[in-house]
Amino acid sequence: MKLALFIILTSLAMASGLPKGCIKNPTMETLREVHGLSPFEKIDLLCESIKPGKSVVYNRSKRFVFINLFHAYRLKRHEDNPKLYTVYFNPRFYFYRHVGDYALPVGSTSEDYKILNKKFRAKINQCFVTVDDRLKGPDQMKLRLRLENEGEYFTDYTRSAFGSKAPPININVHISLTSPRQNSSNLNFAGSCSSFIHEFLHWAGLADLYREREKSVVRSYGKNSTFPNETKTVTKFGCRSEAHRAGIMNSHAKAYLKGNYTYNLISSAEFVNIIAGPDCPYSRLYQQCINNAYRTDTDLSLVGDGCYQVPKECHFLDTWLDVKF
Repeated sequence: MKLALFIILTSLAMASGLPKGCIKNPTMETLREVHGLSPFEKIDLLCESIKPGKSVVYNRSKRFVFINLFHAYRLKRHEDNPKLYTVYFNPRFYFYRHVGDYALPVGSTSEDYKILNKKFRAKINQCFVTVDDRLKGPDQMKLRLRLENEGEYFTDYTRSAFGSKAPPININVHISLTSPRQNSSNLNFAGSCSSFIHEFLHWAGLADLYREREKSVVRSYGKNSTFPNETKTVTKFGCRSEAHRAGIMNSHAKAYLKGNYTYNLISSAEFVNIIAGPDCPYSRLYQQCINNAYRTDTDLSLVGDGCYQVPKECHFLDTWLDVKF
């Protein structure tokens, strides 16, 4: 029965001119019809899934998110195991040695740069290997992370550019005991594996899920305030939908060590968002919830601050991180 339904719906997709195994903008009736299929079959059928043995390149900014969140990677689906995907990143590292208050760049043509680049790339790849079996999706699907081999940078970064490398991303690497706080564009040479994985996954479209504690901002009250000349201090990114369980995008150090290095580090919503793209119907709730990931709740409406309205599920524990197939 499942196979027959899959063949019928796939035939409908082909008849409509869509790629085999893809039904764009499925209706609720279509979603009900595929109720008997497994999550793996549903993703293949209803999302822009890539065929086994092929790669696809993502290169676009996340809509409505202003900083540190992009889709800039190459996704490969393995031919010998269609449930295994590898995400490739293509970083160009810029190294800085910190001396006092100064950050001195390491020349990109110097021997020092070549040594640092080789060591750091090896370190990142080694960190990625440690989570080969810890980025699990539904239905025994798995995700691996790798760096592209260095060499020629491709210029065709459209989503249909099969076989191209991931788009290049620029990352500063700081060599200092007192390096600045890490983010997706600034890493510490002596950083931990969990922090590297966390920051690179921002380039795969995943948002922070923790409560911001270290930063706060001072905003003037808006023009409709009772006290227009006063200021207040608020928690930065206070609109964010947070995760309560540990994961690679929330409490990454704790999650990395959990279960004697066996704990799954990624939610099903994050997994689907990476392997099926933000336009997959199973990614929609996650996309809605992370629209507030980098917004601050103040009444300074002149600069567009304030929380977007999002579904109520975004504020109810972690239900929005668990895809309901």
